[in-house]
Amino acid sequence: MHQRLIFLNAVRALFALFCCSADAGMISDPGLVNGERFRVIYVTPHAITATSSSRSTYDDFVTARGQNLEWQGSSVQGWNALAFFGDGTSMADVIDEAGEDVPFYRPDGELIANNKADLLDGSIRAGISINNSLNDVGLQNVWTGQTAGSLFNNNTLGGSDAMTFFGRTTATNSRWAQYGRTSDAAGLRLYGVSEVLQVGSATAVPELSSLAYFAMAAGGGLCLSRRKRRCDECGATS
Repeated sequence: MHQRLIFLNAVRALFALFCCSADAGMISDPGLVNGERFRVIYVTPHAITATSSSRSTYDDFVTARGQNLEWQGSSVQGWNALAFFGDGTSMADVIDEAGEDVPFYRPDGELIANNKADLLDGSIRAGISINNSLNDVGLQNVWTGQTAGSLFNNNTLGGSDAMTFFGRTTATNSRWAQYGRTSDAAGLRLYGVSEVLQVGSATAVPELSSLAYFAMAAGGGLCLSRRKRRCDECGATS
């Protein structure tokens, strides 16, 4: 009976683990092979103004929400706002900061672009409408500060002009990044781009079947150990 309780408690712990991970917003497997690397772009569930001249304001905003997303059992810590900023940092610059040109996916595993050039060439494979809880927010306006051709302008986030460029989440043409301009005091969402992630990294979580197997093996080991001890005791008293 004692061993059975141990096994049931182990199963309950595993169930709680997987439930908590699901609530955290687990990034879907993009279908890449072991060792391949990629990045994720999501849209924030909340809005922010574009009045701050500090890029860190926007990076902190997407990071606080992006850390709700998990990849292979670990919270994704590194995020940047994907936009053109008043200090001259463009979308291309934000992407280059990772030091590696890899494919971009939505949190639900849908391919957005094969690389930086593909992302910024005027069209993408899927609209960036999935938030940090893997919910589709539908058509929303998103701050980008981006112009056609990624040219520097005064309508960036925190730029000198009170009007800022925005894109649309459902667009797959250039309007995903540049749909129009509006007052920087308006509340719009942001795109967040992750650090580089890897398929099959050391933080990978074993499959449920594997975890259940280990729980059963641990329970079986306890049973065998207890039985052996009892047999030894019987032999000593006979």
